[in-house]
Amino acid sequence: WTVQTLDGIRDFVRLTQASGHSVLLAIIERATLLHIGNIKLGPVNRWHATADVSYFIGERSAWGRGLASESIRMVTRVAFERLNLERVEAGVYEANVGSARALERSGFALEGRLRSKFSCAEGRQDHLVYGATRAGWLAQHRIGP
Repeated sequence: WTVQTLDGIRDFVRLTQASGHSVLLAIIERATLLHIGNIKLGPVNRWHATADVSYFIGERSAWGRGLASESIRMVTRVAFERLNLERVEAGVYEANVGSARALERSGFALEGRLRSKFSCAEGRQDHLVYGATRAGWLAQHRIGP
């Protein structure tokens, strides 16, 4: 919601790493080793065993290639299998159809719509809330018997 500066981004990364409540990872394209975006798990709420997932692919040439879905699945696996969380969730602007599809392909379900929550250049937009539970996600993504 603000203009991003290099110093502001550095501060965000530093504060996120120091928080102890979030994991911030780079999304790297395998073929070129280009840093195309980031994905964050957190803040993690240990009491409720929940966390948010947020991500972006800033490199437009990487859009529509399944890289967001792959990254979401990876960080969700970490949340459920390594951190033993019970629930993860993510939100998207209603117009961001690609992001919604990436979540759905990754095993998240649309759970809610917060009407007219965001102000955008195009006017007001709804906020779509997606979630995944540990039991449902692991049953869907379990490898082997």
